[in-house]
Amino acid sequence: MNAKHRGIGITIAVLIGIGWYLGSPLFFDTIVDEQLPIPSSGLTDDEKQRVSEIESLTPELVDAMPEQERMEAKRAMEELGEKMPDTVADEPMESPPAVELSGSFKDADNFHRGSGTATVYLLPDGKRILRFEDFTVTNGPALSVYLVRDTNGNVDSGSLDLGKLKGNKGSQNYDIPADVDLGLYKSVVIWCVPFGVTFATASLQ
Repeated sequence: MNAKHRGIGITIAVLIGIGWYLGSPLFFDTIVDEQLPIPSSGLTDDEKQRVSEIESLTPELVDAMPEQERMEAKRAMEELGEKMPDTVADEPMESPPAVELSGSFKDADNFHRGSGTATVYLLPDGKRILRFEDFTVTNGPALSVYLVRDTNGNVDSGSLDLGKLKGNKGSQNYDIPADVDLGLYKSVVIWCVPFGVTFATASLQ
């Protein structure tokens, strides 16, 4: 094989590789099924076990304890109590997280299509997340989740990258940094990074 044929072969191999990279996501769905996160209690497994032991004590058992053991149990209860938040992680949350903003995904065009809801939740521990539910979008290479300042999803208006899209179908969560001013952002965009193409947009209200 001469140099010319080798060059043609290399070119074909490169084009096939690029075509597979760009085209393959269109044929395979990535499905995600994340739940709403529950705040951590802040306790280790050993500490949780100790809480269970203390909660199982009856007044009769406490009265029967030697003085030193009773004082140690009281001290442990106070220390563990300081580490436990108002909502314990092992118990269901009494009320759902607060909804701060929400919107429905819309198609970017006839080829790039999306549906489902994008919701910003405030969790009991003060953390904010962006959550997609009943979500689906046309698959593609290197898709990311952006918060965008423009209501219609114009990325040039200013944006914040929340990370790579976890899947083109299903429920999924994205952490929002604590120092982000949500008042500045009016929409969520599924953005193809290498080609600068919008796949779907959800206006937030």
